[in-house]
Amino acid sequence: MALTLCAVYHPDVVLMDLLMTSVDGVTATHLIRDKFPNIAVVILTSSVDPAHIDSAFRAGAISYIRKDGTIHEVARAVREAYKGNATLSAEVTKIVISNLHKREKIGDNLTAREYEVLALMVEGLNTRAIAERLFISPSTVKNHITGIFSKLHTKNRAKTVAFALQHKLLEKP
Repeated sequence: MALTLCAVYHPDVVLMDLLMTSVDGVTATHLIRDKFPNIAVVILTSSVDPAHIDSAFRAGAISYIRKDGTIHEVARAVREAYKGNATLSAEVTKIVISNLHKREKIGDNLTAREYEVLALMVEGLNTRAIAERLFISPSTVKNHITGIFSKLHTKNRAKTVAFALQHKLLEKP
């Protein structure tokens, strides 16, 4: 719906909620920014989940403000987005700064078991072979692989293996 409205009205700024029923706000933001790169997207939401904040900015949002802010804060965010400037709610700013201080090395968020599964993926083993090697079920292996994809922001085995090799995730320090 948002894409259709953008195509019809060509707005300069879109206010986007993250938590919607049909399509989530991150996906909608990505689609809008991909198709209409000149439209600024301001996230207006109740969520201060760091993962939501990170995803919104990765999707191309320029600002992230809370719904519990005043109308003046929303208007300011829209005006600033129109000028190409970012706006963050105070609480969101604290989270962003806190996360900058906590930045981990790529792959540090993987569990020990996920590292084992990743290493076996790099060796070229399929799900069943990994399960047999680690004495776990194939569905557990699939769960670990899904976790690896999510944490490394990859979408399939080939890209995950290439990413792991490129970033030397399996080399000991």
